[in-house]
Amino acid sequence: MSTETTSYTDRVLSRTEQVGECVVWTGARTKSGYGVANWGGQYRYLHRLVFSEAHGEPAGDVDHICGNRSCVRIEHLRELSRQQNTTHRTVMSHNNRSGYPGVGWSEQKQRWRVRVKADGREKHVGFANTKREAYEMWRDWQELNNPVVHEPFLRMDAPA
Repeated sequence: MSTETTSYTDRVLSRTEQVGECVVWTGARTKSGYGVANWGGQYRYLHRLVFSEAHGEPAGDVDHICGNRSCVRIEHLRELSRQQNTTHRTVMSHNNRSGYPGVGWSEQKQRWRVRVKADGREKHVGFANTKREAYEMWRDWQELNNPVVHEPFLRMDAPA
């Protein structure tokens, strides 16, 4: 079947698989894990195509609520500003040593420091004795002040 006669939805769905609650693109991916496909002679991010088909062309970034960059399930996609998307990314920095978002070690205080990004600036939230306490402080701040924070971070159970 030629790509001209295959519908967009059929093309996307023919290259996906159900993984948990996600619909994961099994075709080509970027090095960072985003699904891509040649559409109309140019490579496009699949999550943006899916979002555009359902809601029209987004003015901002299209974010994966589930944190899975290859997921194309429309219910897992939302439009955010670049600032919001950067603030809520689910991939922690490569130099994060605590295993928790917003939590780092303070050599000076010899305690775990909690920081958040707000209005494009880094804000100090407080200090805690354990990584877990620091993460809970970060999570409480996010739940109170940041309605679009990624759900996987709010349910985080790992490192102790």
